[in-house]
Parts: sequence; C-alpha cells; structure tokens
Amino acid sequence: MNKKCLSIILLIGIWQLLSMLTAREVLLPQPIHVFTRIYEMLLSGKFYGAVATTLLRANLSFLIALILGISLGLLASFHSQIEAFLNPILSFLQTIPQISYMIILLVWFDQFMCILIIILLMTFPIVYHNILTGMKNIDASLIDIISQYQHPMPFLIFKVYLPLIKPYIYSAIDAILPLSLKIGVMAEVLIQTRTGIGAQLYLARLNIDMTGVFAWTICLVILLMLEVKIVHLGLRK
Repeated sequence: MNKKCLSIILLIGIWQLLSMLTAREVLLPQPIHVFTRIYEMLLSGKFYGAVATTLLRANLSFLIALILGISLGLLASFHSQIEAFLNPILSFLQTIPQISYMIILLVWFDQFMCILIIILLMTFPIVYHNILTGMKNIDASLIDIISQYQHPMPFLIFKVYLPLIKPYIYSAIDAILPLSLKIGVMAEVLIQTRTGIGAQLYLARLNIDMTGVFAWTICLVILLMLEVKIVHLGLRK
C-alpha cells in the first residue's frame, strides 16, 4: 500500500473521529453518509449535467486564456512598446477583486459570458507572463544564430520559439487548468447560477445540507485531479 492510500485512509479516519465527537450531521457529516450521497449523485442525470456545464465554462475559458496569453506574450517579446503598454494594464486588472468583476459584468453580460470573462481575466495574465519570461530567457547567442536564417515568422514561432519555451507553457498550463475550474465554481456560487457544480453547492448550503456540500466538494477535487492527470498524459505524448 503506497503512501497516498495511507494518507487518504488516515484522513478519512480523522474525519470519522471528528464527526463522531461533533455528533451533529449539520456541522460535520460522517464519511459513509457523504460517500453514499456521492453514489446516489452518480446515478442521477442532474450530476452529469452540472459537471458538463461547469467543465464547459472552465475549459473554454482555459483554452481562450492559453491562446490569448501565448499570442500576447510572443507579441510583447518581439515589441518592447507592446510589453510596456500591456504590463500596467494586466497588473491593474489583477488587483481588482473578483466580486467587483462579477457585479460589473453581470450588468453587461449573461451568466455564461460573465463567468467565462472572469476566469479569463484571472488566468490569461499568468500565461502571458510565463511566455514573456520564457522568451526573455532564450540564450541571446541562439537568437543571433536563428536571425541569420531568413525564415518566415510563422516558421520561427512554431518550429523554434514555442519548442524552446515549452517548459514555460507547461508551467502555465499547470497553473491555470485547476485555477480555471476553481474560479468557475466559485463564480457559479456567488452569481447563483441555475446550473453547474457551483449551483449545486449553493443549493446545498441554502438547505443546510452539509452532506451535499461535502459530496460535491469531493467530486470537484476528484474532477480537478482527473483533469490535470489527463492533460499531463496528453502533454507527454
């Protein structure tokens, strides 16, 4: 039995002990009741609809953030004026509280677009800064050698620069993939959407259903771990 399994068993044991000491399901439900609820959820079509909705919002934002961040990062690395223009804007955007974004964006857009934009604003600057850092860390002598060949820019981007900064791209993916899902669920809860994992969490909280809150939280953690694992397997190939 590996260390991860032992850690999980120990965690569940501590959880069970605390639940027994508390003796109030409304505060801390027992693990068996939570896992029974998860089983019941897996048999319900509502569960898969909620998961699909949240994944659609989070993953669509993730892809847009990745494409936009890489594109602007490369552009800023080639033109210092663009970097000087973008950096203060992105720094300002990152200081604005997420709740302020939600209040403003809900006036302008529907819930789907609002959540998508919130995730995008929180994640694409991470990609941008990673790409910009990667480009700046490319060996100057290598850049001099590359510039001697008259290759078109698309060739240089896809065959030279992107492969050279691959570790920085992977680092950005590792950072924003789980963040997109977590921000998406948080936005669903705060905006009080009708669908999604966040909507189910909010509904469980309204009904003082801590078993439901724990069940959906565990499902979200497992979903995060699976998504990161799948992406890592894809990147290795």
